[in-house]
Amino acid sequence: MKPFFLLPLFFISTVTFSQKGLKAISLKETTRIETALAADNMEGRRAFTPGNEKAAAFIADEFQRIGLKKWNEQESYLQTFQMLKKSMLTSAPATALIFHKKVKK
Repeated sequence: MKPFFLLPLFFISTVTFSQKGLKAISLKETTRIETALAADNMEGRRAFTPGNEKAAAFIADEFQRIGLKKWNEQESYLQTFQMLKKSMLTSAPATALIFHKKVKK
């Protein structure tokens, strides 16, 4: 019986302590943002490309525009981290098996 009593209290507390004063985003605004991020000049936003940098700058500008607070008093919305870039060692497809045959002399 106790779990059924506690469940409604959990939902009430979640609603009570949620952020206040947030406005819903309009369809027009959502379309503007999606169109900008999906544009050809974003070049697919793939990692390690100029398109990725453009998308990150666009999103940071949007955060600034709506007044979002920066994390932990940082100067920028952008965060740096290390990533490894995958590179191909050969020009052969990854699924190809290459066999070497020894020839007797």
